[in-house]
Amino acid sequence: MPFTSWIDKYKALRKQSYLNAINRYRLQYAFIGVGSHSISNLYPCLQNLHVPLRYIYSRHVDHAQKLAVRFSGATGTDRLSDIMEDPAIKGIFICSHPSQHFWLLQQALQAGKHVFIEKPVCYSLAELQSLVPLQKDNVCVVGLQRRSSTITRLLNKHGLLKDASSYTYRYCTGPYPEGNVLIELFIHPIDNLVQLFGVVQSLQVQKKTGNGVTYQLLVQHTNGVQGMVELSTQYSWNDALETMEVNGARGLVQIQYPNGLSVWEKPMRILGMPAEKIMQRPTIQKVYLNNRDFIPAEANNSLVVQGFYPEIKHFLHLVENNKKDERGQLSSLVNTYELLEQLKKW
Repeated sequence: MPFTSWIDKYKALRKQSYLNAINRYRLQYAFIGVGSHSISNLYPCLQNLHVPLRYIYSRHVDHAQKLAVRFSGATGTDRLSDIMEDPAIKGIFICSHPSQHFWLLQQALQAGKHVFIEKPVCYSLAELQSLVPLQKDNVCVVGLQRRSSTITRLLNKHGLLKDASSYTYRYCTGPYPEGNVLIELFIHPIDNLVQLFGVVQSLQVQKKTGNGVTYQLLVQHTNGVQGMVELSTQYSWNDALETMEVNGARGLVQIQYPNGLSVWEKPMRILGMPAEKIMQRPTIQKVYLNNRDFIPAEANNSLVVQGFYPEIKHFLHLVENNKKDERGQLSSLVNTYELLEQLKKW
């Protein structure tokens, strides 16, 4: 069968592409942090990409040494100087306790290293503004995965938000007593709405506390788009949700992060009259993403769909090719932190 032959050739090319990528990266890297988040989400990406790690740092050297066994040639250490003072280390991954990120990033940038750092980079706009000049010509990608998620890439590829007029955005989880809920948790949806719809011109806020916190926001962007946003930790982690509906001239965009994206097309009008009031026609739904992990392919992997894998891959591309773009700039966070500062007042 000719189709079988074509399929076999495609599979062989795909396998060869993966094998050729094993020695793709020329530079040396280090990782600071051995926590549950990095072990679950970041280290697996580095292993799949065959990133040459020379050092893994932890305050507990035995933790670093145990993890270093997974990476050929890696050394576990509890001395930051091993990383910062080694000229062979060009890039550093930072995923430590959020309270440590600011001074770790400060040290790395002052040492002239390229940095991938999990959110948050710091806890205030003033701290962020002090970091921006330190970046100079270095790449600094911040782990805000919705920027690299499959949904965001599809929204941009197909221009699904270009005629947006309003949106409703809900980000609801269970209580978050272990840290700063605004900077460590709500930074994700805040950055997402800034990236998707632009700078916020005006903001109205209502806040409710008690077994968590809920912010109800009425947002007006400089481009005229209006949004209603609910940010809450008064729900449940078992049933946490992140959804968005965007009303545009052509249809209603429905998003269920991280696995669902569809557009319900609006019915046509006849002399200004909605056609659905004159004749019955089937409603058209275009499905751009409905990921149920049924097909075991890379594109359907959770780390890819959520944005972890493509974000790290993009960082490596910038570093290895001596390039820089907006996603590799700390200044791209300024508008996000300005909005967080407004919410702090409440």
